[in-house]
Amino acid sequence: MKQTLDIINRSLAEHAPGYIAFSGGTDSTVLVDLVYRLTSHRPTMLYVDAQNDYPGTLEHVCAVSAHYGANLHTIRARKTILQQWTRTGWPMLGKLRGRQWMQKHRGLGVKVDCSSCCDAMKTSPARQYAKAQGWQCALTGVRGDQDDCLRRMRTLLDGTVTWNRTSRCWTAAPLTGWTATMINRYSQAHRLPQHPARARGAVTIGCIWCGGGAQYTASCYRVLRRTAPDLWRRFIVDMRGGEIILSVKHEVTIATVRAALSKLGGLAAVADSRPWVFDFLETPPRQNYDR
Repeated sequence: MKQTLDIINRSLAEHAPGYIAFSGGTDSTVLVDLVYRLTSHRPTMLYVDAQNDYPGTLEHVCAVSAHYGANLHTIRARKTILQQWTRTGWPMLGKLRGRQWMQKHRGLGVKVDCSSCCDAMKTSPARQYAKAQGWQCALTGVRGDQDDCLRRMRTLLDGTVTWNRTSRCWTAAPLTGWTATMINRYSQAHRLPQHPARARGAVTIGCIWCGGGAQYTASCYRVLRRTAPDLWRRFIVDMRGGEIILSVKHEVTIATVRAALSKLGGLAAVADSRPWVFDFLETPPRQNYDR
């Protein structure tokens, strides 16, 4: 806790004015509570609509900001999420694993890229907006060294407060070192506001169609199929994300996937009769993934 508060106080004191990058998820809610309950700082909250959030997220974000009496700004990327995925790649396998997959399977004609999606739909719009507002520092709920190995390496190399030359803005990660268990215990102990999707069984509140960890047993696609079947079907069938999942999982071209689906009655028919085939990006899925 001391390290967390030191990062918050140092960042907002040395690089004012600052803001909190707020997603509406549990991690960023813990961050907001820490700042507003345990420090004298009252930074603005910024929510970026990535077009990939659970329904009701904006309303929840507004409610949380009102609860703390915070000033809230909301923005949205100009491009659509399908335009982004078509141009740079679908958000599958996570940043490092996705890069490794692309290096091995470029000839399949399927593009996989989590990094570009995060940057184009969330990070860049936020930094551009912050720069225009004159904000100097972003506090994020990223749990640094407890997340994927790229973030862990970045935290070890750069520290918990880093300078982005492009946006000319500092980024701080006060929750570095926090585990999911610590986050949940803190949230429950202080009865923090919870996203309504939690009550419906959602495990994480973030980009609902991001397959960053869908190769693990905690795959978001499996959880989404069980907790929000309408959103699951929109992605799998309407957006044709099911084809990408099968292509990545079986390491074959989209043409091969479509031919196989056609023999089984088409994508919609398979989604109805065998929905579990879209649960994971690897068979068998990897174990013990704690986001």
